[in-house]
Amino acid sequence: MPSLTVKLKVSFFGPFYVGNYWVLDHADDYTWSIVGEPSGTYLWILHRDPTPGEAEKAALIGRARELGFDTSMIRPTRQPPI
Repeated sequence: MPSLTVKLKVSFFGPFYVGNYWVLDHADDYTWSIVGEPSGTYLWILHRDPTPGEAEKAALIGRARELGFDTSMIRPTRQPPI
């Protein structure tokens, strides 16, 4: 895990804050980030490319697993054609 974990407070539609999200890891050039929350229930793998290669996806999922997340429930977001 990185030595510095950035924490986010997210609000949807107004003053009600939900989520205790942490940026757990990211690429040096910020092409990808792994965001989760402390209980390990929620996880997002974010990438600037809507369709990263299979090897990179596998590496990012592996990294999320190393961080202690159950990756069996990861579902890819459908992306429209570019």
